[in-house]
Amino acid sequence: MMYCRTCGNKIHDNAEICVKCGVKKNVGTDYCQVCGASTTGSMITCERCGARLMKAMSLIDMKKKAVSKSKKTLGTVLLVIGILLLIAMVGNVVADFMSRYSSFDNLGNAGRCGVFGAFFTGLGFRLRKEQ
Repeated sequence: MMYCRTCGNKIHDNAEICVKCGVKKNVGTDYCQVCGASTTGSMITCERCGARLMKAMSLIDMKKKAVSKSKKTLGTVLLVIGILLLIAMVGNVVADFMSRYSSFDNLGNAGRCGVFGAFFTGLGFRLRKEQ
């Protein structure tokens, strides 16, 4: 059994919030979470039971955590966009190479164009060497 750090009410170990004041567990600095004794925000240990007081997460800490999470998400999105752009650039280089050394049509033989023949056949194109 724990005590609410905001109002001092007893909280069940599995509870997420205090049923008396509605505050999340371990948020606040007014009471010890172990014995329920009155405390202050600057105290590190409870004077009555000697328990280490859980640090309440301040609003600034919560905002920093949210910003950090959004930066990670932005980084992941930018990485995916970069990979897609790289794939598009490589595709353009391959298409340029293929346009110089072969032509696309539905009549040619894909086996004549080497490595790229099977790939483009899978896309529905037939390749033939220009004469």
